[in-house]
Amino acid sequence: MERVKDLIDSEPTLRSKRELIKKFIENYVMGNNNLDDLEALFVRFCNEEEMLAFNNICADENINPIKFNTLIEEYNFTGNMPITDDLIKVLNYTPSFFERKPTAERIKQKLIDYLSTYVN
Repeated sequence: MERVKDLIDSEPTLRSKRELIKKFIENYVMGNNNLDDLEALFVRFCNEEEMLAFNNICADENINPIKFNTLIEEYNFTGNMPITDDLIKVLNYTPSFFERKPTAERIKQKLIDYLSTYVN
């Protein structure tokens, strides 16, 4: 188990996934003697966690899930981070002029965190 933790800490591409992997180990691996289908179990766990994270972002920020998913797909296709207008368009409401930029920045950061953990 210590080797896994060292690998996660030393591998830059795994650092953003550290909490996800740690949660999987604590919930599914520790004390479980039947680890025959560990890979399939991990894939299912990651898919469930990704869906939960996606839904939490949408609920927390009052985002239209269909529009947000389209935004993620466009990012995956182009590799370009959405501009402020595109981030605002996924909302189920129109923020005031003064709330527009901080709202877009908050959504952008959540999008970056989501992508680095579940997509990249």
